This record gives sequence, structure tokens and C-alpha cells, in this order.
Amino acid sequence: CQDYSLSDNRHIHSILLKCDSIGEIRISQLTSLYQLVENKAADMIINILPTVLPQTYCLPLPPSIVVDDICMELGQSKISKMAADATVMKTGLLRLEPALKRFIFRELKESAAIEKVTLDCPLYYFLLRPSFPWNFDDNISDDNIEAAIPCNELSLKHAYALWEELDCRINGRRTVSRE
Repeated sequence: CQDYSLSDNRHIHSILLKCDSIGEIRISQLTSLYQLVENKAADMIINILPTVLPQTYCLPLPPSIVVDDICMELGQSKISKMAADATVMKTGLLRLEPALKRFIFRELKESAAIEKVTLDCPLYYFLLRPSFPWNFDDNISDDNIEAAIPCNELSLKHAYALWEELDCRINGRRTVSRE
């Protein structure tokens, strides 16, 4: 509305909200639609990032990082502890992978001038931000993140490698393949 100088026109706002196709839409539906569109855009871009980004943006995971432990912890905080390990693991995987993919899509861009200090910042801090793109209906707490993500071993520069490992697991591949 502001782009068309209509932001102060209350009459137009009331007409728009009375329209069934607009007035009945819940914010959760809009957010879910936005996340779907952003995921589709990220799917088209994310696999080529290592070819266009500086190498320092996409460093391999440290050997001490156990992705299974991260997924298990995030899964246990979402579903019953009585669930089978495979279910808990898949739940954690499906909580982290799309959010991390959207984060990478938003933050790690060829045009982004990310300083070395920021690349070395623990990924944990980015996941704690209110702006981290967890799924709209996912109520992940700071305690869940603290329990799941190793504070000092995993940095922003490892975000892509972590996402790549999660993606491999979702798609049934066990190891990351470089072309």
C-alpha cells in the first residue's frame, strides 16, 4: 500500500479486509506459504553455493561433531521420549534441516561480506537469535538449542557442511558427495 500511496487510506484497508480471499487468511497460513516459497528458492540455490562462495564460508564439519547427537536431542525435545530412536532422529532432522537451509539462503550469500570473526562465531549463537528461521509452529527453546548444539566446536563457517550432512540423510545418502 505504501508503494502506491495508499497506506493512509482506511477505506481501501477496510475493503481489502472484507474481501473473503484476503480477510479470512490467518497469519499462520501466510507464514507457512512464505516458508514454502523460501524453501523452494533455497532448494534451487543452495547446492551451487560452494562453487560461488569463498571456501572459508563452507568448511567441513569438525571430526568431533556427531550429527546424530544433534538430531536426537532436537527430536527428543519435540516428541515423547518413548518413541523409537529412528523416529526421534527423523524428527530432529526435520526440525533442523529446513530452518538451517533457510538461514544459509538468507545469510551466506556471494554478496555478503562476512568477516572472519563472524565466520568463527559459534553457530549456536545464530540458532539462538529470534530471527533464526525455525518453522513457524516449532516452539524450540533456548534450552533445546543449548542441549543439541555444541557451543564451541561448530561455527558459522560449518553451517553449510552441517546442512549438507542433514540433506544427505533426508535423501538416503550416508556421505556427502562433491562433484
